[in-house]
Parts: sequence; C-alpha cells; structure tokens
Amino acid sequence: MTLPNVPYQLYVAGNGYKVVSTGGSAVQLSTTDTPCSWVYVQAISTNTGIICIGTSTCLATTGANRSGIIVEAAKTELFPIKNLDSIWMDGVSTEGCSYVYYAVSVP
Repeated sequence: MTLPNVPYQLYVAGNGYKVVSTGGSAVQLSTTDTPCSWVYVQAISTNTGIICIGTSTCLATTGANRSGIIVEAAKTELFPIKNLDSIWMDGVSTEGCSYVYYAVSVP
C-alpha cells in the first residue's frame, strides 16, 4: 500500500504503538491533539485476533455487531484523517497496532 500521489509534500510526523486494554472498549490511538493527513496502521504480527479501526464506537466482536475496518495480524491499512485523536481501535485485550502518521508540507 502506498501513499496517494498528491500535489504537496508529505512527511513522517511521528509514530507510535497502542494496545487494547479491555476488549470491547475502543481506545484512541492518541489522546493528544495531533493534526496530520494520513496514518498507516499495522496490526502487531503476534496478535491472535483482529483489530478494528474506526470511531469511538468501533467494535471487534464477531457477527453483526462488528464495526470498523478490520486489520488482521501483520496487515497494514492507510487512513486519511485530520487528527490522530480521531482514530480509535478495538480488539483482543493486550493486542494492538503500531502506526506512522504523515503531515503536509506545503512547497
């Protein structure tokens, strides 16, 4: 997966790691106001279950109640966002993801 071809420069603004404290309760990737444009989320390779990425209501259960974008172990997804604190994750307790976020540099 590659970043889209855009008419401006993107740069790596930061990265992090987040784990789910309690399955069924979504956690924010960041609780700090962090403006950015894109975030790559990669599920940790040793995860035994999926993680779901979405809003504060995302849920990684099975069946009809599941919500959010599924990211399986060692897989990566790219999300366009305005702020890192708007991305939430749910999954199995103590499992999680690493992430890299990008910001815009206007030439």
